[in-house]
Amino acid sequence: MLNKRSISIESLQSKSNIDTEGKDTEKDIIRRLIEEERSKLSNEFISINSNIITKKLLSMDTYKNAEDIYIYMNFGAEVITENIVIDALKSNKKVAIPKITENNMEFYYIRGINDTMPGLWRNTRTYECRRGFSCSS
Repeated sequence: MLNKRSISIESLQSKSNIDTEGKDTEKDIIRRLIEEERSKLSNEFISINSNIITKKLLSMDTYKNAEDIYIYMNFGAEVITENIVIDALKSNKKVAIPKITENNMEFYYIRGINDTMPGLWRNTRTYECRRGFSCSS
């Protein structure tokens, strides 16, 4: 399980099933190793900690005073962001989520959670504006 201490690539590699002998950059290797460790987290752990993070964020003056929010839609063992998005939309904030196209990340404003659908980028899921919705960049 991940914790706050520094972790070396070598120590992660020794605990991992990931083959690091290919052409991947160090960043690619680190990303996959962290994703592997994160995937070991229980749903309960993710839910409890996501609620803590959400409560802290929603109580911050920076969030309360923001007119626009740029945020990802979670997938897998990532921090659950749906309640943040819902709160921001209910608070009449403009909410933008990323869409990955080729090697670019573009943000699109959504009107509601239903303006999103699963999309794929490097074996991880992002959300993007549905075709036919009036999402704007």
